[in-house]
Amino acid sequence: MSRQAAAGDMDALKESLAFGLKLTLFITIPAMAGLMLCSTPIFSLLFMGGAFDYAKAEQCGVALFYYSLGLTFVAMVRVLVPAFYALKDTRTPVLTAFTAFILNLGFSLLLMGPLRHGGLALASTLSALGNMALLIWFLRKKIGPFGGKSIVLAGGKGLLASVPMSVAVYWFITLTDWSSHGHKLVKILVLGGAVAAGIIIYYAFAHLLRCEEAREVTHLLRKKVFKR
Repeated sequence: MSRQAAAGDMDALKESLAFGLKLTLFITIPAMAGLMLCSTPIFSLLFMGGAFDYAKAEQCGVALFYYSLGLTFVAMVRVLVPAFYALKDTRTPVLTAFTAFILNLGFSLLLMGPLRHGGLALASTLSALGNMALLIWFLRKKIGPFGGKSIVLAGGKGLLASVPMSVAVYWFITLTDWSSHGHKLVKILVLGGAVAAGIIIYYAFAHLLRCEEAREVTHLLRKKVFKR
């Protein structure tokens, strides 16, 4: 994007930006869904034992659940901010980040009462959403539309492909009792199976929905493998 901006090729910059955002949605939407479903099992597998009982695993799972909701927003910000840097604008990302900080503080005070530590995690997610929305708004003012419809369509397809994936992941994680101590090998196999099944099913449905990003990922992986 820096090279394209320096050359004054705004169309190419917009294309690169849209591609980055669509690829980010393709990867982070299923990751978000998977983390939300597996939040408590992850802590049960990694930390449960001794003083860290299942109740603590559940409470940590609550925080991870709410943080996971913001995964896509945070990742989108990581793509949008370099577009401003490519355009020699370092001021706008700082202003939006400061606004996000204020939002985080406000939402934390508002939500920590009813949701406790989950409210603090949700506040981070909401502030990331606010930061992303502001960056998109300012960038559209600066360079004009950059494929909003295609980006929304890509996100919609990612959400649709995540539905059957989520069903499979949920079924897998019900195969063992996460509240029981020990049984590490069983938990590893179940959680690993859930992740593997989720990836395969998501990828298959993404192809059925004709997601361009699925083909791009396949192309990039093949390129990397053959290069090695």
